[in-house]
Amino acid sequence: MRGYVRCADYQWKQLFESAEVISEGAVRRDAEGATYFGSTHIRLSDTTYPNRTTELDTKTFCQLIHLDPHARLRAMRIACLEAQIRSQSQFASVRTEITFVEESHAIRISVDIEAKLSRYQDRAGSAGALDRKRP
Repeated sequence: MRGYVRCADYQWKQLFESAEVISEGAVRRDAEGATYFGSTHIRLSDTTYPNRTTELDTKTFCQLIHLDPHARLRAMRIACLEAQIRSQSQFASVRTEITFVEESHAIRISVDIEAKLSRYQDRAGSAGALDRKRP
């Protein structure tokens, strides 16, 4: 399958709301400022989408998710929200990479995220703008 497909956004909303979500990541500081690096894994199991068409197998369903921009956008939004919660910061820019994996009776969407933080407050409570001008 090539190109894009479009499915009803309401169906994606139902699927993603009942998905299992696991995230990991942390903020790293360097001379350029603070950057969040992390991953979010979204798992849609067979029990998550029981009302799908019976002839639509997991492999085909995985391909549909991969090709539908609404599904990709939902996965990115979940990952960004998870990252913002973990970093306790707002993002200046975000870069993501999404992979779709067919598992036994499930589909796993993995979103790797790298985000430059606009403001960062460390655990000690010091905060500061990260968009410093260079000399």
